[in-house]
Amino acid sequence: MKKFISILLTFLFFLAFSFSAESSWVLGAEQFRFNQAKRNSQFSPSSVDSEISKLLPQLILEQIAQRASRQIPASEELNRKLDSLQTDRISLLLQLSKEYKTRDALVLQNLSARKFKSALEDESEKISEIEKKIDENLALAEAERVKAAPDLEREEKIAAGEKIEERPGEKFHFFPFFGRPDEKRQPLIEEISIYKNDSSAVFMPTEEALAAGYESRLFEKEISAAKINGFLSGVITVFGEYASVSVSLYVYPGAKKYGSVTEVGLLGQPLVIARNIARAMTPILANSLPVELNFEILPKEAARTARITVDGLVFDRIPDHFPIDAGIHTILVESSGYEKASISYQFRGNDHYLVKADLPPLAKGSFDLRLKKMKDGIFYADGIEMAPVTEEKPSARLSINGKSVLGYFSLPAAENLSDSDEEKKPDGAFFYIPNDKIKNGGHLLVNAKTFDRAANIDKRRRSMYTAYSALICSLPFTFYTYGNFLVENQGLSLGYKSYADVKEWQKKSYVCLGITSVLGVISTIELIRYLYAANQVLPASGKTDKKWQQYQNSDEAKKSADSEIAQ
Repeated sequence: MKKFISILLTFLFFLAFSFSAESSWVLGAEQFRFNQAKRNSQFSPSSVDSEISKLLPQLILEQIAQRASRQIPASEELNRKLDSLQTDRISLLLQLSKEYKTRDALVLQNLSARKFKSALEDESEKISEIEKKIDENLALAEAERVKAAPDLEREEKIAAGEKIEERPGEKFHFFPFFGRPDEKRQPLIEEISIYKNDSSAVFMPTEEALAAGYESRLFEKEISAAKINGFLSGVITVFGEYASVSVSLYVYPGAKKYGSVTEVGLLGQPLVIARNIARAMTPILANSLPVELNFEILPKEAARTARITVDGLVFDRIPDHFPIDAGIHTILVESSGYEKASISYQFRGNDHYLVKADLPPLAKGSFDLRLKKMKDGIFYADGIEMAPVTEEKPSARLSINGKSVLGYFSLPAAENLSDSDEEKKPDGAFFYIPNDKIKNGGHLLVNAKTFDRAANIDKRRRSMYTAYSALICSLPFTFYTYGNFLVENQGLSLGYKSYADVKEWQKKSYVCLGITSVLGVISTIELIRYLYAANQVLPASGKTDKKWQQYQNSDEAKKSADSEIAQ
């Protein structure tokens, strides 16, 4: 059993760790360079210009770092796998070289024929195992290329603007349910983080790597060692007080240039330049392909007059297809005579989405509501409707909108009370009526008790703490008297204690035990009363008024009698 518990705890630990250790896509940047330094040997940037070249990448990273994420394309995912396999192959090749040298050195050692043969066989076996691993590595790399070929072809067609035929199972449904698993490759989504989690930390490559270029193997090796996935390089061209800033994004491994952004602005306003560059660079970093929305509105009568709003853009008729950028969008579906349906959803990961909205018809009508114990006051429903009740009109009539009702019953406002008499002012009570209880022409009853719940809870809490404190204080006396009784009783059995002493301690212990027991019962009761008081903050639930007709008849008889007396 202990072994099972240990295994279970270990599994839960690793499971929790796997969920908490989310992968991230690390973005770094270099200190931007001045283009004039290449074209004009006499150009020497001032100290202000040098500070701007350091400040611009920091500001851009700060703007991008705000909850950004990236959809990893198939080509980038493949490059990661191939780079990992290539690193393993290089390591295996170094091991193979070492084993070959060790085998060749055997001939120089003074070994007997038997030992030489045995050592040669061992080295040959090691070499064979390493060669087998290299062959498996090469085969796995080729298998990864073949596996990724359809997705790579698909990405190339999308980048070229060609229309892609929809695959089975590619549609995603919501309103009111949330779809099914997709058969195609699910894209990898990673949160974008900043190099060293510090926007002021710029990556400093060596002079040799810079001279070799951003797409060189040497530069890629240094980037990979720093665990950077995306790298921003920038060039600044100065024209008087203005500057043109060009920023390019390189993705590693693979050393692929994904895009460039150029912005022109005042040198004295680097924040404006950085914001514009970050805004233009965000879609390139996100790498989210456009998605297409299709709509299905039910019932058909609602579809005829349906109006769809996507991020504030209104369509008076249902569009056949609606392309949007991947990301979070808000959709509102409306139709005359039906309830609205809206949702905000992150459309990313599929090429097509089917927005399916089943609109329920608008519920109209009214129902009557009264208190179980009649009091004059006002019923407030959902904060938008009010209905007073009095002895002459004991029931409130509230309208139906197809939703549950969360309301408040308030007693009449007290008059001539100053602010110092605030605690004397009347209180109210919340009530809740579920949708399944509300029917047109229905009669409901709610037991909404009007009292100061906060004061009642505070009172019950003080009583509970007092009873519990008394119980705790009685325990030392109980332990002391009962302990002495046990000692005296043991002494009596051994013959050196008198019966009278034992009887005295027994009486004292019984008294203390009785007091502690009574205090324990009182503490339990006060705890229950406190929990009950705390539970009373929940809204009173509405119920069907089964005695409505009887109550109505007695009320009408009372009014008739009052009328006869008045006459």
